[in-house]
Amino acid sequence: MTCFADGWQYTNAAGDVVTVTAVECLAG
Repeated sequence: MTCFADGWQYTNAAGDVVTVTAVECLAG
């Protein structure tokens, strides 16, 4: 299994920039 960190940003309704981070894993 291979895991890696993923991240992205978006702007919410209040105009704040929100950073989202996650660890995704791929089978194999």
